[in-house]
Amino acid sequence: MADDINNSQPVADAGNIPIQADIQQNAMHNKVADELLNQDIFKVMKLDNLSDEEKENLKQKMIDTIMGRIIARIMDKLNQEEQKQFETLLDSGNNTEVEKFVDSKMSIRDVIAQETILYKSEMIDNAQKIDEMVQKTSENKSSEDAPTTAIV
Repeated sequence: MADDINNSQPVADAGNIPIQADIQQNAMHNKVADELLNQDIFKVMKLDNLSDEEKENLKQKMIDTIMGRIIARIMDKLNQEEQKQFETLLDSGNNTEVEKFVDSKMSIRDVIAQETILYKSEMIDNAQKIDEMVQKTSENKSSEDAPTTAIV
Protein backbone atom coordinates (compact mmCIF):
# COMPACT_ATOMS: atom_id res chain seq x y z
CA MET A 1 0.00 0.00 0.00
CA ALA A 2 2.85 2.39 0.84
CA ASP A 3 4.41 1.57 -2.54
CA ASP A 4 1.16 2.57 -4.24
CA ILE A 5 1.31 6.00 -2.58
CA ASN A 6 5.00 6.56 -3.30
CA ASN A 7 4.78 5.40 -6.91
CA SER A 8 1.59 7.19 -7.79
CA GLN A 9 1.65 10.05 -10.22
CA PRO A 10 1.42 13.48 -8.61
CA VAL A 11 -2.10 14.83 -8.58
CA ALA A 12 -2.44 18.18 -10.26
CA ASP A 13 -3.36 20.83 -7.75
CA ALA A 14 -6.49 22.46 -9.12
CA GLY A 15 -5.51 25.64 -7.33
CA ASN A 16 -2.38 25.94 -9.48
CA ILE A 17 -4.24 25.95 -12.77
CA PRO A 18 -5.46 29.56 -12.51
CA ILE A 19 -2.02 30.63 -11.30
CA GLN A 20 -0.39 28.97 -14.32
CA ALA A 21 -2.94 30.61 -16.59
CA ASP A 22 -2.26 33.98 -14.93
CA ILE A 23 1.49 33.48 -15.38
CA GLN A 24 1.02 32.65 -19.06
CA GLN A 25 -1.35 35.58 -19.53
CA ASN A 26 1.06 37.93 -17.73
CA ALA A 27 3.96 36.68 -19.85
CA MET A 28 1.94 37.29 -23.01
CA HIS A 29 0.84 40.70 -21.71
CA ASN A 30 4.46 41.59 -20.93
CA LYS A 31 5.54 40.55 -24.42
CA VAL A 32 2.84 42.71 -26.01
CA ALA A 33 3.72 45.56 -23.66
CA ASP A 34 7.41 45.29 -24.54
CA GLU A 35 6.59 45.30 -28.25
CA LEU A 36 4.39 48.38 -27.82
CA LEU A 37 7.02 50.20 -25.79
CA ASN A 38 9.73 49.41 -28.33
CA GLN A 39 7.76 50.40 -31.42
CA ASP A 40 8.70 53.69 -33.02
CA ILE A 41 5.45 55.61 -32.59
CA PHE A 42 6.27 57.89 -35.53
CA LYS A 43 6.68 54.94 -37.92
CA VAL A 44 3.55 53.22 -36.65
CA MET A 45 1.56 56.42 -37.06
CA LYS A 46 3.16 56.95 -40.49
CA LEU A 47 4.69 60.22 -39.29
CA ASP A 48 8.33 59.26 -39.78
CA ASN A 49 8.59 61.82 -42.59
CA LEU A 50 8.21 64.69 -40.08
CA SER A 51 11.21 66.91 -39.49
CA ASP A 52 13.26 66.30 -36.35
CA GLU A 53 11.86 69.50 -34.86
CA GLU A 54 8.26 68.45 -35.53
CA LYS A 55 8.95 65.00 -34.07
CA GLU A 56 10.49 66.56 -30.96
CA ASN A 57 7.48 68.88 -30.49
CA LEU A 58 5.05 65.99 -30.92
CA LYS A 59 7.11 63.80 -28.61
CA GLN A 60 7.03 66.49 -25.90
CA LYS A 61 3.24 66.77 -26.23
CA MET A 62 2.96 62.99 -25.88
CA ILE A 63 5.19 63.02 -22.79
CA ASP A 64 3.14 65.85 -21.26
CA THR A 65 -0.07 63.90 -21.87
CA ILE A 66 1.35 60.72 -20.35
CA MET A 67 2.70 62.63 -17.34
CA GLY A 68 -0.73 64.17 -16.79
CA ARG A 69 -2.27 60.71 -16.85
CA ILE A 70 0.35 59.37 -14.44
CA ILE A 71 -0.24 62.19 -11.98
CA ALA A 72 -4.02 61.75 -12.21
CA ARG A 73 -3.67 58.02 -11.62
CA ILE A 74 -1.43 58.59 -8.61
CA MET A 75 -3.84 61.16 -7.18
CA ASP A 76 -6.72 58.69 -7.57
CA LYS A 77 -4.87 56.19 -5.38
CA LEU A 78 -4.03 58.65 -2.58
CA ASN A 79 -6.21 59.90 0.26
CA GLN A 80 -6.63 63.67 0.79
CA GLU A 81 -3.71 64.01 3.18
CA GLU A 82 -1.42 62.04 0.86
CA GLN A 83 -2.59 64.14 -2.09
CA LYS A 84 -1.52 67.31 -0.26
CA GLN A 85 1.86 65.77 0.53
CA PHE A 86 2.24 64.71 -3.09
CA GLU A 87 1.36 68.18 -4.40
CA THR A 88 3.85 69.78 -1.99
CA LEU A 89 6.57 67.42 -3.18
CA LEU A 90 5.73 68.12 -6.83
CA ASP A 91 5.91 71.86 -6.18
CA SER A 92 9.30 71.42 -4.48
CA GLY A 93 10.76 70.04 -7.71
CA ASN A 94 12.62 67.35 -5.80
CA ASN A 95 12.10 64.40 -8.13
CA THR A 96 13.94 62.00 -5.83
CA GLU A 97 11.56 62.73 -2.96
CA VAL A 98 8.53 62.57 -5.26
CA GLU A 99 9.65 59.15 -6.48
CA LYS A 100 10.30 57.89 -2.94
CA PHE A 101 6.88 59.08 -1.79
CA VAL A 102 5.03 57.50 -4.71
CA ASP A 103 7.05 54.27 -4.45
CA SER A 104 6.00 54.00 -0.82
CA LYS A 105 2.36 53.97 -1.98
CA MET A 106 2.54 52.03 -5.27
CA SER A 107 4.96 50.91 -7.96
CA ILE A 108 5.68 54.06 -9.94
CA ARG A 109 7.46 52.04 -12.63
CA ASP A 110 4.31 49.98 -13.16
CA VAL A 111 2.13 53.09 -13.35
CA ILE A 112 4.49 54.72 -15.85
CA ALA A 113 4.68 51.58 -18.00
CA GLN A 114 0.92 51.01 -17.91
CA GLU A 115 0.05 54.59 -18.80
CA THR A 116 2.68 54.70 -21.54
CA ILE A 117 1.42 51.46 -23.05
CA LEU A 118 -2.19 52.61 -22.82
CA TYR A 119 -1.45 55.95 -24.46
CA LYS A 120 0.69 54.43 -27.17
CA SER A 121 -1.90 51.76 -27.99
CA GLU A 122 -4.59 54.47 -28.19
CA MET A 123 -2.41 56.51 -30.54
CA ILE A 124 -1.73 53.47 -32.73
CA ASP A 125 -5.43 52.60 -32.81
CA ASN A 126 -6.35 56.18 -33.74
CA ALA A 127 -3.70 56.27 -36.45
CA GLN A 128 -5.04 53.03 -37.94
CA LYS A 129 -8.60 54.41 -37.92
CA ILE A 130 -7.44 57.60 -39.62
CA ASP A 131 -5.54 55.56 -42.21
CA GLU A 132 -8.66 53.48 -42.91
CA MET A 133 -10.76 56.63 -43.32
CA VAL A 134 -8.21 58.12 -45.71
CA GLN A 135 -8.14 54.91 -47.75
CA LYS A 136 -11.96 54.80 -47.96
CA THR A 137 -12.04 58.46 -48.99
CA SER A 138 -9.41 57.77 -51.67
CA GLU A 139 -11.35 54.77 -52.95
CA ASN A 140 -14.59 56.76 -53.07
CA LYS A 141 -12.83 59.62 -54.85
CA SER A 142 -11.33 57.18 -57.39
CA SER A 143 -14.72 55.64 -58.16
CA GLU A 144 -16.28 59.09 -58.60
CA ASP A 145 -13.53 60.15 -60.99
CA ALA A 146 -13.79 56.98 -63.08
CA PRO A 147 -15.26 57.63 -66.51
CA THR A 148 -18.75 56.32 -67.01
CA THR A 149 -19.74 54.67 -70.26
CA ALA A 150 -23.02 55.60 -71.79
CA ILE A 151 -25.29 52.85 -72.93
CA VAL A 152 -26.62 53.59 -76.41
